[in-house]
Amino acid sequence: MMWTATMTVGQRTGNYTTTVEIVNVLPPSLVLQLTNIIVNPGDKLRIPCTVTSHGPVMMMWSSSSDNGFDSIDLSTILPSESILQESTVSVTNKEFSLFLDLSGIATLPAGASFVFVVTAFALDNEQSSEKRVHVTVNSPPTTGDVQISPSNGTSMTTDFTIDVGDGWTDIDGDSTLFFFSVKEANLDRIRLNARGLSDVYSYMFKLTEGVYDVIVELCDTYGACSNMNLKAAITVLGKTFTEAELDQAAASITATVKTDMNEAIGMAMTMSSLLVTDNQNSTDSVSLVINEVATSLLISVVAAVDPADATSVLDSANNMLQRLADSGGLTQTVITESQSLASDLASYVTKGTGQSRRRKKRTTTVDITPLPINNAAVLLTTYSATFSQQSEDSISTNSATDYHQSLDNIFIGLCATVAYAEDPVVISSTLTTINIDKRVTENTESLVYEVTCKNCISFITHPAHVTYGISIQNKYASWDCSPYLSCYGACFVSAQLTKDLVTPTSPSEMSLTNRVRRSDIIILKVINPVENSILTVGNLETPITITIRVDGDVNTTAYSLQCLFWNHDSWTNNTCTASSPHMIDLMTAVTCSCDTMGYIAIFEGPPIIETIISTSTESSLETETVPVHEETTETIISIPSSAEAVQVSFTIDTDYAIIVDHVQFRNEIKQKLADTMHVKVKRITYLSVESGSIIVTFKVEHGSISETTIQEAVEKLLAAIMSNSLVITNHHGGPLKIIKASFTYEVVDKDPVPEEENPSTLYIILGCVGALLVIAVVVIAILLHKMKKDHTAVSTSPPPPYGPQMHGVDVPRPVSSGSKKFLVQERTNSKTKQSNDKHGCGKMYDTGHGSAMKDVDIVAIEKGAGIQCAMYGQPGEKWTEIEIRTNSRPGSASSIPGPPNYLPPITG
Repeated sequence: MMWTATMTVGQRTGNYTTTVEIVNVLPPSLVLQLTNIIVNPGDKLRIPCTVTSHGPVMMMWSSSSDNGFDSIDLSTILPSESILQESTVSVTNKEFSLFLDLSGIATLPAGASFVFVVTAFALDNEQSSEKRVHVTVNSPPTTGDVQISPSNGTSMTTDFTIDVGDGWTDIDGDSTLFFFSVKEANLDRIRLNARGLSDVYSYMFKLTEGVYDVIVELCDTYGACSNMNLKAAITVLGKTFTEAELDQAAASITATVKTDMNEAIGMAMTMSSLLVTDNQNSTDSVSLVINEVATSLLISVVAAVDPADATSVLDSANNMLQRLADSGGLTQTVITESQSLASDLASYVTKGTGQSRRRKKRTTTVDITPLPINNAAVLLTTYSATFSQQSEDSISTNSATDYHQSLDNIFIGLCATVAYAEDPVVISSTLTTINIDKRVTENTESLVYEVTCKNCISFITHPAHVTYGISIQNKYASWDCSPYLSCYGACFVSAQLTKDLVTPTSPSEMSLTNRVRRSDIIILKVINPVENSILTVGNLETPITITIRVDGDVNTTAYSLQCLFWNHDSWTNNTCTASSPHMIDLMTAVTCSCDTMGYIAIFEGPPIIETIISTSTESSLETETVPVHEETTETIISIPSSAEAVQVSFTIDTDYAIIVDHVQFRNEIKQKLADTMHVKVKRITYLSVESGSIIVTFKVEHGSISETTIQEAVEKLLAAIMSNSLVITNHHGGPLKIIKASFTYEVVDKDPVPEEENPSTLYIILGCVGALLVIAVVVIAILLHKMKKDHTAVSTSPPPPYGPQMHGVDVPRPVSSGSKKFLVQERTNSKTKQSNDKHGCGKMYDTGHGSAMKDVDIVAIEKGAGIQCAMYGQPGEKWTEIEIRTNSRPGSASSIPGPPNYLPPITG
């Protein structure tokens, strides 16, 4: 900045100029969400940190050994870019978090205590800031003696007992809980007690036929657990149960539910083995009692009161739910209760903590509760178990909608948990597999990412890949993620659904039973890491490409493969385009190019058909006419979003002569078309019904942003025609057949004026025209009457003589009858007295005489349709001859000179 000082003394002036450089003297700002952390051995350590600097800055993580703390050289276990970064420009809220996976770090043993230091150096002023985080590695409990007796027994008859002895303790003095489990080879572990047991050193239970491992586990307050696994500790011999014995066992469990929930759960869990291992013994009574125990367990907790306990209970219930579902015995009550609890736990992510009033005033940031990865896995398992028994067409709209709302909450909760520095987090279940990747987007335009994972083949048999492209890279490289903060990256969520829980959210779309899905459903979303909200990403200049593997063999001569996008309530292809099928790893795949993120899947479509491209001579808009063959059940509707109108045509297979009332027939068709396409009637224009059987042609025009799009409208109409749900009747009410192969559509211009006027509008126009005609007639009549009046009798008597000899004599002069005269100006040598000179007589005098006559009177005489301008006066002592000019009135002939006339002086 340049400053100039100037001094003036008399006529002398002097000045001095200097340059002042304003530099940043503020140190960078560091924000740490946590300053004291307790982490369990083998867990993931995440230390969130953001940096703000008004100039170039260097950021660094290190470990301090001050005050006797343990120390570690981070450069030996982390890549350099994770612990040292530099920015050449100013940054705001830049993420610089530390992430350590302790499962592979032997130098962070249990009981160790570390101080990690984050430092930011301002490169333009050498100022710096520093923050410290104290991290303690929790010591898990120690194990001790375990005794099991007996080691052999009979199915559902023998009581087995686990006794724990000395050595089971927590060296840090934390409170502890015992969990007891059994496991058969190739089967999931069964937890015998849903809730942890404290100060219990003996546990009794029964088992069904099989060889079991016994696991005893002790966990402390922070979730650190130690366990002892006794392999093949119990062998149980089989037994054939009578119906009465099964009923008695079920009744015993029912009675125990009222007195000891944990014992009842253990009994039900072991009895549930009968549903899997011995179908002969799978009776209604066993299924009903297990459903009863599961229901009692689920309603015994409230997610909002104790989410940790509710999650633990739901985890225990999942074993029962899955076995009941596998046997087809899961009741709707249990499905509803388990899904309700899972939904409550998922919604706790956004409802668990209240918003700070101070923060609420300053920003739209939403406080959330981060969702632990293990808890998210429990929720996904619950949904997998409860939906596995249901077919896609039996899933209710409410349950499908609640599931997707829970998924969104899980996405948000996981994004709040993971850090930018860590690898993608993958959580799998038989129904849903989720990939959470919090990252910056620099240099990622051409990178290929796994939609889910490479190593989860047990759940994902058709892995997919995605490339986000340059538009996504530029959009989120540096962006305003809140009114006050900037973000450098985002949280990217991708997932695969093995079952269609998307279509059931729309009852109207579920009616289209002819859709054949050939792939998993892909979910792509972006989470705002500051406001904790799902972003709407669409209209990308460079599309996202997703390569999706197809299930089964493909016959391209019988059908095509379409990339369809879920547009809130229907599957549509106006957002994605599909490549030709190609092979990847001996599997058929299709690459979808989409300009919007959301739900995407591969569906069968009609075979590739001939497309006729024509260019309209009346418009520069390129149009497309697409015919549909009789054997196809649907066609690919592809209408550009910029289209103003589409002309549609189809043929009704009947004689044109059957139409009795053409106007009524056309109006009925228009209303049915509007109802079918979910559009307003006024958007259907130029409807014509012509002979050649009955050919129906019309235009559907673009509506407002909240209305059904042209693409959707045409798709709905075609679906109705193909499914015979569009019913057009004759005057007797009988249905008429629509020829499916006759359906065509063509993108056309929107005409400025529709050919059909609303009757009320037509009446208004005719009324206005009639009123104008009446007014014109009245005006003409008035003018004719006035002209007739002005042409009344005119005197033919000549005026008396007037000349110089009459000087000074005021002789009255007759004026023609039927005339009117007005004094316009009275001029003397000193002044001019002006009157209303609406006919311009004064101007006419000035033009002809100038100032020759100094003492004059100027008058205007209206005679019939004409105007006479007259003047009289005396230059000096002599009278002059009066000059008369004629001026036409408005609407009369042009002004012409008139004959001389004589007028007396006008007094007053």
